[in-house]
Amino acid sequence: MLIQQKDELNRLNEVKDRFFSIISHDLRNNLTTMKLYFDLISHPNYKPENQREITLQIAGSVQNTIDLLENLLVWASSQIKGTPMHVQALDVYAIAKENMELLAGNAAHKQIEMTNRVPSELIAFGDKDMINLVIRNLLSNAIKFTGTNGFISITGEKVGSQVLIRVTDNGVGISNEHIERLFDQHIHPTTKGTANEKGTGLGLMLCKDFVQRNGGRIDVESEKGKGTTFTITLPATHG
Repeated sequence: MLIQQKDELNRLNEVKDRFFSIISHDLRNNLTTMKLYFDLISHPNYKPENQREITLQIAGSVQNTIDLLENLLVWASSQIKGTPMHVQALDVYAIAKENMELLAGNAAHKQIEMTNRVPSELIAFGDKDMINLVIRNLLSNAIKFTGTNGFISITGEKVGSQVLIRVTDNGVGISNEHIERLFDQHIHPTTKGTANEKGTGLGLMLCKDFVQRNGGRIDVESEKGKGTTFTITLPATHG
């Protein structure tokens, strides 16, 4: 029992260290970036010729901070006190539609076309809140790493006893070296989005954790300069 308690304390210390590392590094960086933008546009000599570009950058920084805070709170809560599971039938088309609508503004800023190609009758089983967070993170990442006038699609199909959900973009792609480290909670990613968006890697770490808790898996296929596809596999039946 003492050994178990010691291991649990060590794990919670690692969670605490990671938590404060993210707060001190990434959250501070996002807020500093926003302050610089506001300082720039409030300067007496500022000329508004590039106002749209600056506005997009500010909006991106705000959205990055929102994403970071949401993922940080969910991750810390799941690590410290666990996250209860509420498995139910999931309307995959409706989940894709809901999250695309939530992020439509982000995509519009970069003139990215998002398409929901999930069959309307497709049903998977899992915790709705968890899978919503997974889809939202994957869409958010796709927007970050897709350039202006790009496209993003969500597709789905039933294969035997499983449902496959794919989030595909034609963005910058991921090198083989980075693919191997994508879901590693101990590595801080350094890649920035096409509009210099920043991330912590927490989102993908949560995606992997939540998909696995729902009896599924997450895979990625990518090629530099040709886009990326994340595939979520979930049970097609309950129990």
